[in-house]
Amino acid sequence: MDQFRTLPLPAAEDGASKRLLQVARAFESCFGLPPVGVARAPGRVNLIGEHVDYEGYAVLPMAIEQSVYVAFSIQRSNSREGVKVLSMANAKPQYKTVTLSMDENEQGNMQKLEQEKATWAKYVLCGILGLRDARSELFKGEVTELKLLVDGDIPAGCGLSSSSALVVAAALATNSALETPGRELLRRTELAELCRTAEHRVGTMGGGMDQAVACLAQRGDAVYLDFSSVPARCKLVNVPDAAAGVTFVVANSMVVAEKAVDAATRFNKRVVECALAAKLIAKKAGLEDWRKITRLVDVQKAIDTTTEERASFNELQKLASKFCHLEEYSVSELEREFGEPIGKLVSGSSLEAAMKYYLHARYDLNEGRHRFGHIV
Repeated sequence: MDQFRTLPLPAAEDGASKRLLQVARAFESCFGLPPVGVARAPGRVNLIGEHVDYEGYAVLPMAIEQSVYVAFSIQRSNSREGVKVLSMANAKPQYKTVTLSMDENEQGNMQKLEQEKATWAKYVLCGILGLRDARSELFKGEVTELKLLVDGDIPAGCGLSSSSALVVAAALATNSALETPGRELLRRTELAELCRTAEHRVGTMGGGMDQAVACLAQRGDAVYLDFSSVPARCKLVNVPDAAAGVTFVVANSMVVAEKAVDAATRFNKRVVECALAAKLIAKKAGLEDWRKITRLVDVQKAIDTTTEERASFNELQKLASKFCHLEEYSVSELEREFGEPIGKLVSGSSLEAAMKYYLHARYDLNEGRHRFGHIV
């Protein structure tokens, strides 16, 4: 993908101009000055491949028109002390403006946001910190204060990836605010990767699909993403539109699952179960480096290397059925299987203390199987 300064804005006919004006007015009402610009990141739906991106396999999401917007402005000085103050506001009146010192350590700022009950601002801060990790020089110039205002029309907690869109929009807004002439531009793929790792700061262990589609999507196309390699392989796939007699309907079930609240017991537990299942299959298949394996694609690649033949999905399914029983695993049973404490295998995860793990269910490979042949 080519380089960029801002994500492409939607066409005027879909109400984007009106929305941008609303965001700009909200920013001026909050901070008393107009914004320098507005960054936008769309939500997404996933057509094929649920929960397989963090396993190293392909997914086919597409962006939707509903988006997160982050308006931004800066304050400069001649001191060149770098960014010292971060002010984050939300267009929704129930959320108050939060101001942080960028000299404070990351943990201290996260704790302050927790105390302020400003969960939304954690995702904004994640995007900013992710950009600082990747491009620390941006934060050392004449800009001493960064002002951001968040708005959007993606329903929260409804599976449309509003949180990842917020991380991306915050990182993009900050990059646009701090960039200087002559500096190498941030690539879309670079933005997607730094936002993927940045979101781990709020505790979610996603595989990168949500951030990638927010950065790489184009109107009229789905995005084929293959996570078997690093960076992920990307290909735009044209989807039929209304003129061809095809309409995609996205319905809201009204069931809310807040990622920041449920991550440790729901989303992340699934990720850890997949990692443990991959290790168990690898160990029982006789692979020497089973401890290093965290994804099923790693098992497949290791088998390919050992046998010099491509392991098919059917063969992997047989291994999963052979080596992982249908019933739940207790911690003690897994520790007998692995011959070492679970804490050594999933160290650093909040799920070390989980009592039960379902492994077999995580590798029902019928999900999306054989669906990508015409794409690749």
